[in-house]
Amino acid sequence: MRLPRRQFLRLATGAAALPLVSGMAIAQVYPSRPVRFIVPLAAGGGLDFVARLTGDYLSRSLGQQIVVENKVGAGGLVGIEAAAKSAPDGYTVLVTADGIVSTPHIVTFNVDYVRTLLPVSELARSPQTISVHPSLGVSSVAETFRGGSLVSRMPLREPVLTRISLASGLHRPQE
Repeated sequence: MRLPRRQFLRLATGAAALPLVSGMAIAQVYPSRPVRFIVPLAAGGGLDFVARLTGDYLSRSLGQQIVVENKVGAGGLVGIEAAAKSAPDGYTVLVTADGIVSTPHIVTFNVDYVRTLLPVSELARSPQTISVHPSLGVSSVAETFRGGSLVSRMPLREPVLTRISLASGLHRPQE
């Protein structure tokens, strides 16, 4: 029996891939033990909620427990460092906000997490809002910024921008 060229190439490709497929069947199923999600902020916040919601979904989908561990301190650096120093086996996952990108420009770490950790997926988007006290007398964004910036209208409790720290970059305390 003579095989057409295309059918022969398909059979040859399948035969060549057979050792690869049999090797995959021997590989260990992931996850074979609980996966740890490290959240570098306190429990109860938005990031913690997203991590727990995602962990619950993945636990049911994968049939393996996802443990959410909040490692707080130093503006999230404790948790980020713990994730960066963990074994690179896929069983420790850092769930963090996008502020992690600017952190190396503000503070120094004990590890180079930019080279150690790899972004995998965006889990959620967090809308940002502008909110003012009713006594300011504005009802729209246009009114808020007309005649000068919003920040210039509100007295600061402390000169935040003269201090360099992770918190001052993220928060602006107002009276």
